[in-house]
Amino acid sequence: MASHSKHRVYIPTNARSNQYLMAEIKTDDSFYQHFDSAETCYEKLSQRFFALADQAGLHNVHMIANDKLPVVRYHAEAMHFQTGKQILFFYDPAIHEGQNLFVSPDYQARKIRLLFLATGPEIRAHAAQFHQQVMSVIGQLKAELPEQDCQIKIRDHQHLSYDLYAHEKGHKESYGYKLRGLYPRYKARQCELPQQHSAISYVTLSLPMTRQLKQKFGTTGAANFAPLYLALEEQFLKATRDKKLDRLAMVANGLTPLVRNSQVDQSQHNAELQKISFDPDAPGQQFVGFWDNDNLVETAHFIIVAGKEDNTEFGYGHFMNRVEEALSVFAKSLGIDPARTALTLRFHQHISYLA
Repeated sequence: MASHSKHRVYIPTNARSNQYLMAEIKTDDSFYQHFDSAETCYEKLSQRFFALADQAGLHNVHMIANDKLPVVRYHAEAMHFQTGKQILFFYDPAIHEGQNLFVSPDYQARKIRLLFLATGPEIRAHAAQFHQQVMSVIGQLKAELPEQDCQIKIRDHQHLSYDLYAHEKGHKESYGYKLRGLYPRYKARQCELPQQHSAISYVTLSLPMTRQLKQKFGTTGAANFAPLYLALEEQFLKATRDKKLDRLAMVANGLTPLVRNSQVDQSQHNAELQKISFDPDAPGQQFVGFWDNDNLVETAHFIIVAGKEDNTEFGYGHFMNRVEEALSVFAKSLGIDPARTALTLRFHQHISYLA
């Protein structure tokens, strides 16, 4: 999409905005000794948590005490699904509310996660206010915990989602964003975050493995899909290299990508999640690819992480313009039909710290 300014990216007005905060309380045997049982612990804490959230005007909150990771996405209907490692939340911030306690029978969680989903209109504009409301609840709840010295990890996640080809599908209206970093954006709205924090911003592109792609790379009916994946890697690296985008990943192993700052988290995976760590401060190319010769997935995920140099005083607008240009070239090299294929692009911003 054309940008009228180097530091402003024009995103379709039908883009969807999401925000959620998660507070992680590490628990051990000494923590649970203050309660008759783990089940009693969860019931008491959740009742108090829900009451405090109600008082703060927060109406879509959940307590997760089964060590499953929440994944949040927009959907016109409110739904949640549990897998072995995740809880997937689908909701529309404009209309959906909810309160749930998630536990597993006879299971003592290593972490208690408190999940706050933003609600209402103009999520991005009200992000700092939402963060302050959440921290007010966390502060009150922490003061009532049986162990006062426990540290709580705060994670603030925001993303804008839209079709890279929205304009070609007839949606002509767009809005210009500077996409400022969370720390300066919050500070400008009198929401002070700790100096000691970890932040990362990145883009993900979801590419469906269509029949056309399989035919193009000769993998229809094949048992070895290496030619397809190697071609995707080659075209992705070529398109991003021309725009000087160096922190990259391709995930085509059927797992859900989870991007973290390597200064805090290291790359790892389990049966469902592929955690990938990048160092935004380190120069030079960082590329990782995850795929298997004999596994043809339904969707491949491509990740472009912003570096320290991309977080200018204006924001990430210039970075996003280069990303959109690179991904458009990438899609064109694959012969993607803009009118028939939805390429979902998400701009993520994460910040985390200890409270």
